[in-house]
Amino acid sequence: MAAKLLSSIIFFKLSGLTCHFSISFFLVYNWQFIFYTTLCIYIFFYTLYS
Repeated sequence: MAAKLLSSIIFFKLSGLTCHFSISFFLVYNWQFIFYTTLCIYIFFYTLYS
C-alpha cells in the first residue's frame, strides 16, 4: 500500500513537472514567434515606406 502510494506520488510529480516544462516551453516559443513576426512586419513596412 505504501509503495503504491509512493509510486503514485512520484508519478504525479513527474507528470506535473512535464506539464510545467511544456507550458514554459510553449510560452518561450510563443514569445519568440510573436517577436519575430513583429520584427518581420516592421521590416516589411520599413522597406515599403522608406
